[in-house]
Amino acid sequence: MAMTAPARPLGRVVVSLCGPSGSGKSRLAQALAERLGTATSVRVPADYYLVPANEAREAYLRQPLQYDWALLGAVLATPDGHAITTPNFDFERFQRRTDAGGKTFMMRRVAILDAMYPYPWADLRVLIAAPSHLRQARVAARDTVWGTRVAQRWAHLELARAHLDGLAVPYDAVLPGTDDPAHNAEVVVALLRGHGYWP
Repeated sequence: MAMTAPARPLGRVVVSLCGPSGSGKSRLAQALAERLGTATSVRVPADYYLVPANEAREAYLRQPLQYDWALLGAVLATPDGHAITTPNFDFERFQRRTDAGGKTFMMRRVAILDAMYPYPWADLRVLIAAPSHLRQARVAARDTVWGTRVAQRWAHLELARAHLDGLAVPYDAVLPGTDDPAHNAEVVVALLRGHGYWP
């Protein structure tokens, strides 16, 4: 059954930056939010909207990650200027502790999502691509900084990459994750302007 596009405030623009883990989505999302300005744009941390495990962790890790697009859509329906908290999500056990109480952000006219898969009702879809060895090195380096163990789940992350590769999605652009995020942000701004979403 096809999902219905959730309502959202007039003028809300959703930019979906997608790609496999370690491709550079978050760095581009941060660079784009800085380029557009915090008064008019916000990075929405989409990974907090993962579908939680309702089975044993081992079984969950044998399936590609999925997103709760309905819950995220409800967030994107929030008017500009309203504070939102993400779900409180346990990324080690893949459990949603509560539907709110996680990271706080302020909704703005341009919502920038960085998720592995494209948001189904995005106004702009951009795929970030990077070679496997670089992505794996980035995940390992991030683990060192954050004290996490994501690299140990590389096979699980690659299931998500394979799922992404199988999606029949018309992207507005495919950008190399090896390029400077500030440069890629300018490319996205040009796309926004070309579609009439940005002055």
